[in-house]
Amino acid sequence: MNGPILRKRLSNQAVKVWIVTEITATIFVLLVVGVVLWASLHLDWPLWIRWSFFFFAVFPIFLLPWSMYRPFLLYRNWRYDVSVEFLRLKRGALKEVHDLIPMSKVQHVRMEQGPLLKKYGLCTIKVQTISSSHEIPMLPKDIAVQLKERIAFHARIVEESE
Repeated sequence: MNGPILRKRLSNQAVKVWIVTEITATIFVLLVVGVVLWASLHLDWPLWIRWSFFFFAVFPIFLLPWSMYRPFLLYRNWRYDVSVEFLRLKRGALKEVHDLIPMSKVQHVRMEQGPLLKKYGLCTIKVQTISSSHEIPMLPKDIAVQLKERIAFHARIVEESE
């Protein structure tokens, strides 16, 4: 797909966060499957159940190389840009996705930061329209604050005071 070249990228810290997330998920799956596999051996479950859980224990190990490569693909292929009229998002290596969000349709802009993102000084911007939700993940906090304010300004969203 041709269109304007989107030059703004996510933080390079995104790769580290995605790798930590992938490793944590893999370890969690292995622990759960390991506990169930241990229970199947000690509780004399049928053999087919043991083999099933053995397969589920081995499968994440084979996926580990993909889990290490995927964050680099995500980082390399994520782009965004903001103009007065549109928010443009591009992501995907195998299946490229382009989102063009008119500023006039933006209803809500939110900045989120979980514990892992906070550790790396990153935030995620979530943009809500009447029919969909979009996000720009893994932005440095100062850039995320500026981007949130810029989108809100262009979309003419008034911040409610408490």
